[in-house]
Amino acid sequence: MPCDNSDYESHEDYISTSCKLKALYEELDVVHFIIAGDFNCQAGSRFYNTFICFARDNNLELSDINRLPVADSFTYCSDDGLRASWIDHVLCSSVIDGLIDKVDILNEFITSDHICYFQKIER
Repeated sequence: MPCDNSDYESHEDYISTSCKLKALYEELDVVHFIIAGDFNCQAGSRFYNTFICFARDNNLELSDINRLPVADSFTYCSDDGLRASWIDHVLCSSVIDGLIDKVDILNEFITSDHICYFQKIER
């Protein structure tokens, strides 16, 4: 998703990309799906309301947000380690969301500046 450059164009790009995502899954005529990745927004950020509206308007569950503690969760850490934010998210259709037992952020791995992991635990 586009980054927030604190200008009008970046917000318009964010909305446009959200519309393209919606058009893609409508074109594919899918019923159950996961959209996961770098959404470049965290609670309180300029893009967050657009992100929440995108999820709500498309009947998507906020699978990560609904399962992780908000206070100390982050999925992005700057190279210098001075800044962290929760900008990576997992959105799922309700059926798939119901299959997710646990969501974790794996801070012990240093393979990327973006870290998010979820799994299905066999019962």
